[in-house]
Amino acid sequence: GQGMGEVLMMSGEMRAYTLSDRGTYISFRDKIRLPILMQGDPRMFGQGDIFDRYPHANPGHTNFYERFLRGEKLIEFVQQALWPTLQSIIDHHIRGTMFGIHVDADGLLAHEPQLTWMDAAPEGKPVTPREGKAVEIQALWFNALKIMQLLAHGLKLSDKAELYGKMAEKAKSSFFEKFWNKEKNCLYDIVSDSHRDDSLRPNQVITASLDFVMLDKVKSELLVERVDRQLRTPFGLRTLSP
Repeated sequence: GQGMGEVLMMSGEMRAYTLSDRGTYISFRDKIRLPILMQGDPRMFGQGDIFDRYPHANPGHTNFYERFLRGEKLIEFVQQALWPTLQSIIDHHIRGTMFGIHVDADGLLAHEPQLTWMDAAPEGKPVTPREGKAVEIQALWFNALKIMQLLAHGLKLSDKAELYGKMAEKAKSSFFEKFWNKEKNCLYDIVSDSHRDDSLRPNQVITASLDFVMLDKVKSELLVERVDRQLRTPFGLRTLSP
């Protein structure tokens, strides 16, 4: 029974997905941090759009589709129901979307502060801004591109497969060059034009856990060992090395 405006405000606070009519969203978009994820699908019949809060959520969605296709081989379903939306997600990241989320010249995904899961901001000031290029977001972006390449091959779209493949290789090359910390045998947490943050957080484990990874086996094992050694406790992983 909540009004749409209240639902949008609540979704922004909870970092959740929701559906909304365009008019209400336009009225509230300056008060919330919810970029549009999908719009214009005729199947929605004007009932609303899907919104997403985090830059790392969109690339992660494709992992489900890749597993679904691998198991069920429903090429026709993917082509008709999923492919246009998946392409739109990638295209919007390339062109750039809200909160500074965009593919940079090096092929990696850049974003403004306070957009990853570590978004606490007492009195409006982010405790852990993580502005620039967060390590786990690059892993998800690369994984998304490789999955798009795989799907394009399955759909016999050779031009698209080649495009996504080249994008993935560019991101991989830049990632290795900019994120690998030779001194600590792990990854930098954040890379930007002005600095590289060597804070050790569990986020980088994601880079070794996806279907498609940018590091070789040796380096993946080194970073997992370091995270295990410095962050693991009887209750789980610390969010930051002590």
